Amino acid sequence: MTRRMLPGIVLALALGSRLAWGSLPAGEAVVDADNAVWVLRLERLIPSPIGRAGDERDLDLHLVRREGRFLHGLGWSLPRKVARPFNTMTHQADATGLRLADGKLTGHLAVTLHPDLWIPPDLRPIRGRIALEGTAGGAGSGRGDAVRGTFTADFAGRKTRGAFAGGCRPLEPIDMGDFSTRLTVYNGWINDYPPIAKRLVLGLDFRKGRAVAVKLGVLGVWGNYHQITHLGDAPGATADVAATRWGFEGEVCLTAPQYTAPADAPPARYRFDLKVVGVQEKLCGTIQARLERGGKVDTQAGWLAGACEPPWVAPQEKQAGPQPTCTVEAELVEKCAQPTPREMAPYVEAVGVYVYRVLKVAEGKCDDPKIAVTHWVTKRLLAQPITTHKPGEKMTLRLCPLEAASKDIQTVFRKEPPGALDLPQFFDCAQELVYPEGTANRWSYNVELSPKFPLMFRLKDQLKLVTLGDCQAWYANRAELFMGEENRATPVALNLCQKRSGIPFQKLMIETYLIRLPRLEWIVVTWNPRWLTGTWAEHGVKARELANSPGFRYDVQHLDEVLEPECRPPETVEDIASSQFARLWRSEPWGWNRQGEGPSGNRGHAELVGYQQRLGTFSFVPQRWAEFESVVKKVVETSKARLLVYTQVIHPASAKMRVKDKLGTDAEHYRFQVSLMRGLEKRYPGRFFFYDLNNMGDNGLESGDFRDSDHVSGRGARRVSEKVEKFRLECEAKLAARTGGKDP
Repeated sequence: MTRRMLPGIVLALALGSRLAWGSLPAGEAVVDADNAVWVLRLERLIPSPIGRAGDERDLDLHLVRREGRFLHGLGWSLPRKVARPFNTMTHQADATGLRLADGKLTGHLAVTLHPDLWIPPDLRPIRGRIALEGTAGGAGSGRGDAVRGTFTADFAGRKTRGAFAGGCRPLEPIDMGDFSTRLTVYNGWINDYPPIAKRLVLGLDFRKGRAVAVKLGVLGVWGNYHQITHLGDAPGATADVAATRWGFEGEVCLTAPQYTAPADAPPARYRFDLKVVGVQEKLCGTIQARLERGGKVDTQAGWLAGACEPPWVAPQEKQAGPQPTCTVEAELVEKCAQPTPREMAPYVEAVGVYVYRVLKVAEGKCDDPKIAVTHWVTKRLLAQPITTHKPGEKMTLRLCPLEAASKDIQTVFRKEPPGALDLPQFFDCAQELVYPEGTANRWSYNVELSPKFPLMFRLKDQLKLVTLGDCQAWYANRAELFMGEENRATPVALNLCQKRSGIPFQKLMIETYLIRLPRLEWIVVTWNPRWLTGTWAEHGVKARELANSPGFRYDVQHLDEVLEPECRPPETVEDIASSQFARLWRSEPWGWNRQGEGPSGNRGHAELVGYQQRLGTFSFVPQRWAEFESVVKKVVETSKARLLVYTQVIHPASAKMRVKDKLGTDAEHYRFQVSLMRGLEKRYPGRFFFYDLNNMGDNGLESGDFRDSDHVSGRGARRVSEKVEKFRLECEAKLAARTGGKDP
């Protein structure tokens, strides 16, 4: 079904760029008021989101006026008394209804206040109309108070009146010659995602004022780009976009995957009509999108934002590789063993060293009778033709000193035969290379957890405990504090928590990987009450991203291979820290570790006050609970691991409040979820353990243990982990007493 979004001209900058141009200039600098950015602050425009007097919000608007006409604007809501904004989103305005005549500013604005992930509770935009009446005789003076007046606003029947003041800043043309930009598409769709959850990002590269290359991808909630499709050489991709004096406009057409759709879904045809203007290096404007998929056509209007960036490096502009200094005829004497994909992980490319006897120097100079030559032996997990040669074969090689190629092979896997490093070192710089057709990145899992998968595979044969959960668990679980002294030197516990993940993500991790780990004893899940409410729109987002990733698909197709036990000593902390992959693991052998995060004053209490407006919004979804029950049953029936589920801790101020968290969980629904867990505990004695650590906010933690309302600080993470580990040890002691010390 076609979903039509915002009509009219809309404008915004990137998320979080509030007050992008700073303070208004002081003094009497002359500004062309007909080609300027009009910056107006509307006082107390937005009522308090929690109905508290004195907590109204100002709205700062930046309106573009070009060639004597108001066009469009953007704005941010600002708190007056508390350090907590209405929300963190950029808002939009259609300013075409404003008029400037005889020094008077009159007319109206059509304003849309966009939701962020928390406010408003229903995550829907709020549209309103603002009538302005004021004086602007000194607008061109550059003073920040040159424009003054009053306004009347009506947002969905909620009317407010107040004063506004502001002034003009120069609207300067931008050099729209050679540059690139990544434009975030707001109010765009990506299949069935809510508009704020995922956004398309459209990349354009300009040369001499025209777009010459295009990229399309997905922008995650936290600003991470992934699933990027490079379309510079894609068949059927066109970009008829040209620079104008103030920005650029035109049409982009391309064929690309249906993001987050099933793997076998056919690609879709996208068409984007863009109108973009620039202020300083910032870009913003409107987009009309058309999507054709499976014989169905959807259209939608939205707005976009970005910035001018350096141009992309075109293939012909890339630095040439190392050039040969000699050509020799040589006989292969010895070659390294071909590295396996598991051995190379997390890399998908490898070089190998072969030893040759020099028979003849055809060009250049090479005085050494025996040399070691570094070849590419694997590219994107594909063995190269050089690997088929056998000792005794003769070939012609074009070589350069190895140090000339050091930058090209600095961060790939390397393997050499014994003694090869004692020989003169060369690089085969004219080697024939082959690439698999369309092969995606083996180690891309489309989620923030991607860098931890290689570590999980490396530790798979020694892991005894794994922690799962979402971003709150990501902060709270210090995996190095579990499993006693053994875990300090030899990691047997790992934090595999994924931000903003729900039950489907935990299900994928458990049923695909964890129940197959040979020594796993405990799966520790940090339970978030929002997993069971229908008001949380992103329940399955991360699971779909993971399931559609090239890394996960590879694992499923080669599951026996990637999880096959290996006969080698356990990995120690020193082994991991000293490996060539340590930089990818961020030197954290137990997974995520955010012990340096500190408390942030009264932020947690202030956020909880705001959440009280969500009383009555919790909506229990039985299907989600049934899905979790099926996961528990799977673990019990197919593995020896035990499940320990504990409730995510919330700031202690929540103990005296009716709403306990940001998704509207009240005391009634909290107790209901606890009762469900107690039922599982009775159903699976000795296999399922529940720890109500949060206890509706009466959790024994202090304000300094939290960064905000529901993310713990470094000190809080230590306290939470120690409490959970103590409970786990108590469970083990009870089991031992019940079974006489035997494994149940």
